[in-house]
Amino acid sequence: MARVTLGDFAQELLVQIFTFLDAKDLVNSCLLVCWSWKSAIDGSMELQLVIELWADGMVAGDLPNLTIVETLDALYERRRAWLGLNWFSRIELEVKPWPCTYRLTGGVFAQLCDTSFTATWLPSARNPMMWTSTVVLDVTGRENHFVMDPTQDLVLFAYMGTHNEVNMNCRSLSSLKPYPLRAGPMVMAYSMDWNEHIRAVDLAGDVLSLFFDQGRVVLLNWCKGGLSVGINSDFPPVRPASFSLLSPRAFILGYGGDMEPQPKLEIWAIKGNIHNHVATLQLPELVRDVLDPSFATYTTGFCAIPGTGRQFSKSNDERLFVVFFLSKHLFVHFRYLLQYLANRDGPVIVPWHEWGPQHTRMLKLSDDPYLRGYASVHGKRVAHCPSPENGSAIQVLDFGMSALRRNFPGEAQPDTQCVMELHTEPSTISDERFVAKSVTTSLPYREVVRSLDESEIQYDTFITIDNDHIVRVPVENNHPNRQPVVYTF
Repeated sequence: MARVTLGDFAQELLVQIFTFLDAKDLVNSCLLVCWSWKSAIDGSMELQLVIELWADGMVAGDLPNLTIVETLDALYERRRAWLGLNWFSRIELEVKPWPCTYRLTGGVFAQLCDTSFTATWLPSARNPMMWTSTVVLDVTGRENHFVMDPTQDLVLFAYMGTHNEVNMNCRSLSSLKPYPLRAGPMVMAYSMDWNEHIRAVDLAGDVLSLFFDQGRVVLLNWCKGGLSVGINSDFPPVRPASFSLLSPRAFILGYGGDMEPQPKLEIWAIKGNIHNHVATLQLPELVRDVLDPSFATYTTGFCAIPGTGRQFSKSNDERLFVVFFLSKHLFVHFRYLLQYLANRDGPVIVPWHEWGPQHTRMLKLSDDPYLRGYASVHGKRVAHCPSPENGSAIQVLDFGMSALRRNFPGEAQPDTQCVMELHTEPSTISDERFVAKSVTTSLPYREVVRSLDESEIQYDTFITIDNDHIVRVPVENNHPNRQPVVYTF
């Protein structure tokens, strides 16, 4: 009896088998086996959608009544818009003047000015409507902070009370009423030093993190209302300069700035109320006695579930992690960092030369001392305002897989106001004042710069980005009549 192999199967049956695989296996393995398998994959719209979503770092949304072909066309149209920075609408928001704290997450632009909080649902390709809700918080204290996750309809406020305790208030983002799963404010009964201040608040699923300027970290289960992990005595004498949640069960500590002459990243895994150090990634070696007070780390906001009422949402695993130090930005893919969570044999120390040159890209985005730190990240995209001497423009760096293709369905064609450049060769930064050796990095990306019309805003701004929007926000008090501008894709 003749032996039957997969190569003998009809293409329809092969396609059914391949639907059980993820896009990475399809692209990196199955497409390379034989012409028969490649033909089956290329000829299946269902498999092509799986691959193209993966290439964009996206997951399908929950909109009904869309065929696979219609979904693919929408994905290509969206990709073309972003790669050419061709927004379909531009609006101005009426917001309170600076100074305020602003956040853009999941299509919601929010601001907190003292105790007044405003959330604005921005328009999208499928829903052109925009609406706003505002609440004045009943808080008595100082240092108000907030973080939100529209996919959970959740906004969390954290503030220092009159007795220097930390308080938390949970609200429904859509109604700004007390959150149904957490009806009342929660007091964190911690006696703080009056010199200790909240530096950053972060949210990932059911975990809220508080990072203090003395290097202390508190992780809370906001839903249950209890302490998850308190991190303050396990660290060496040098305190962490930054903190970022990778997921509800992992975080990164950054050591640098004026607290550590040799910068590094520590990856920690959380299991129950125990935190385990799994890896240390060393950063470029600095010149002796050089300190960098600007050291910071950040990433895209975590969304617990895919956004509702949308065609596509970003995958939490397909994001960029950013390290800002020495007035430069260092970009690395989340998926590279997450692989160390599988380490069960104690922390592994990885020298810079073993991981950095291949898996990162270091860039100096601006020579302007005021603007150089303003770079917003969402998924694999980074939005930035170039230096004012280049005119009014928007710059986007796209590290996504689809942006790195030279030819693909729906490829954008540049116009006279848009300049595109694909960067696939290594780049080197030499600065003998700070770095002991030249730093060469090679993570590929596509750079897109769109010049704005004379009528566009020309004053100092910071820029923020999410899945469907870019928002430019004025930061100078002497422009009280200027309003944020929203570009929708």
